[in-house]
Amino acid sequence: FGAVDWSAHVYLNGRLLGHHIGGYDGFSFDVTSHLVGDELPKKETEEEKAATTISKTNEILVHVYDPSDDGHQPNGKQRLSAIDDCGGVTYTPSSGIWQTVWLEIVPDGDEERDDAHAHIADVHIDQSSTARVAVTVIAAYTMAGGLNGDAGGLTAKVEVMDNQDVIVSATELPGQVMNIPIPNAKLWSPSTPFLYDLRVTLLRDGQQREDGGTTRLGRAPKEDGSPVVLDIVLSYFGLRTFEASPPNPPSDATLRPTLNGRPIFLAGVLDQSFWPDGLYSAPTDEALAYDVKLVPQLGMNLIRLHQKINPERWYYHADRTGVIVFQDLPQKYGRATTNDTVPLFVKDMKAAIKGRGNHPSIVQWTIFNEQNCWEVFTEKPFDVPGMVELARSLDPARRLIDADSGGGANDLHVGDVDDVHTYPFPDNSHRPSMAQYSMVGEYGGLGILPMPEGTEWMPGKCYAYRQLKSSREYAAMYVGMAAQLEIMRDDEYLGLGAAVYTQTTDVECECDGLVNYDRSAKFTEEETEMIRRMNLRLTSWEYRDGGGGSTSGDASRAIY
Repeated sequence: FGAVDWSAHVYLNGRLLGHHIGGYDGFSFDVTSHLVGDELPKKETEEEKAATTISKTNEILVHVYDPSDDGHQPNGKQRLSAIDDCGGVTYTPSSGIWQTVWLEIVPDGDEERDDAHAHIADVHIDQSSTARVAVTVIAAYTMAGGLNGDAGGLTAKVEVMDNQDVIVSATELPGQVMNIPIPNAKLWSPSTPFLYDLRVTLLRDGQQREDGGTTRLGRAPKEDGSPVVLDIVLSYFGLRTFEASPPNPPSDATLRPTLNGRPIFLAGVLDQSFWPDGLYSAPTDEALAYDVKLVPQLGMNLIRLHQKINPERWYYHADRTGVIVFQDLPQKYGRATTNDTVPLFVKDMKAAIKGRGNHPSIVQWTIFNEQNCWEVFTEKPFDVPGMVELARSLDPARRLIDADSGGGANDLHVGDVDDVHTYPFPDNSHRPSMAQYSMVGEYGGLGILPMPEGTEWMPGKCYAYRQLKSSREYAAMYVGMAAQLEIMRDDEYLGLGAAVYTQTTDVECECDGLVNYDRSAKFTEEETEMIRRMNLRLTSWEYRDGGGGSTSGDASRAIY
């Protein structure tokens, strides 16, 4: 299961497979021993095994309980009240299965034991380098009932490929880190989002045991003693570093975001990732890709994914498109308690960072957002500083942690970002601490009211932080706000490093998107070009010693 909101009990043929709590992370169960079917003769060849079918119907039942915001669990922007009356900046809740469900076959492991198998359970990729990738392969050997067995005799092989050609490989025991240098490394960035392919193979040594039998894992040993392939997984990675560092110490010690060692200005959008016909669920993979690709088409390079964890495919599109992602951790608004919310939040946080940590597009985690959720994190080790350190320990390759975007915990000056929210106009007029870079985590919220006929999702209920009369007026004010960001960016004292406009799309009755809720255009082609060119002035910036920075080359050039 990609994700089920919130508490799921899964049954197969009336028998409980397992229980999972959490609305944003994936989970799976081994169904092998619970399947029913006619007795089939033992298959001898691989072709015969592949042709084996279950000849009876198997029933899967998923029972879901989701209290939404009536519970204490993190639920992001979802509100039950929005079912009957849209809530402005909060939206209709989802419940139940909202991401993909699939069956996955893992390899058989032991000819003599039908209840045992070995496979690749996980692959951890540390790609925070300009010269090497670190890969850890996690292998699983299980028997019926979920018991762990002896995983001796296993080897993991990793091959790095460029355009299907293997350029370097390494082997190591499962669970051990492989530090693999990449010759003439190609780096990932918004302008050149280069990705290496990765092939991971799990092998058994193929040797006989001292007693003359076979090892427990894999098929019978080969006559020549060569390794037996148990499982193969394909993946990818992008080499890049993302840090906050002073561009020219000691004369300019203000921290700025740096990508691959070079200062970069990040200009992007707040993305709620809701859809009219599916709420949390996108109608198609093309719809997921559309929202990601819209960002560079408008001249921006950043998405702050807001109070939601998206399906893996969304991040796949971000990786391949070259869009940088600041990832929020969904939190609890209003009903957060220390005893109830904190354990669930910590569980979700661990699952999110582990589950999405291999994506090169994600460069920063945002732990809290506004309001009061952070206030219940009072007891060590899960106080606010402790949560920052926990995030760092879970993902040491990503050094930048935003403790609180626009909320009171930002004043604690823990984490790596001084992140303020100002509506509608961007403003962060105080110099950040020496250990943080400056960010306007939210600004904007412009809307055209009344909206043109046929574009308002909930007629007569539209809300925006600043109401304007036409798309022309909207585009002009957006350009003016971006010009203000340009001044803040180039000021060596303020050194603004990132800015996030609210928001990508309208959502229900919050009508402040750059496109309508159904993703139809809000601006004319001329107005869209005004916005794109101004965004390119922000994102094509290069740091210049003594003058803050300059726009490099032709500001109208495409970066996608």
